[in-house]
Amino acid sequence: MEEFIPTRGSEMKKDAAKQLMVVNYEAPKKKAKKNDGNDVKEDVSSFNEGDKDMDPKRKQELEMKRIRYEVMKFGMSGFEKVKANKAKVQLAISLGAKPHKNVNMNYKTLKEQRKTQKEMQKNEEHTSGLEKSMIKHKTAKTTKMKKKGSSGILDVYGKVSKKPEGKKKR
Repeated sequence: MEEFIPTRGSEMKKDAAKQLMVVNYEAPKKKAKKNDGNDVKEDVSSFNEGDKDMDPKRKQELEMKRIRYEVMKFGMSGFEKVKANKAKVQLAISLGAKPHKNVNMNYKTLKEQRKTQKEMQKNEEHTSGLEKSMIKHKTAKTTKMKKKGSSGILDVYGKVSKKPEGKKKR
């Protein structure tokens, strides 16, 4: 890089070799992130570094956190692939990650699933005849009366009156 290679433009200028300037670019160093101290790994590292000046209650709390994390990891190692993946997702969510969005489902299977859920709820909510008779059933008359009784600004919207108001008889 320090060797000067003469070109046509440099031959025209006599002192081009003297004007050569070499520049090396160094990327700026990234700043260290500020942490809240909620991460288990950070707590463990701070636990190991500051053994002397930490109060015993905080020390025990961090040790229990670390042990709990190790137990969860050990428990996940015994699962099958599918269960292990679900357990990892649950662990990540408990540590503060965002859960996955709902999985897309075929509409026919969704309808069948909801239908079976409704049937299960009906079977569970079996009520006696006395309770059924005590429940007031809505009739068509009561709903019509409610519609007639309500008078709002938008009730007239979209309805055509029988008598035209704009035309006058001569």
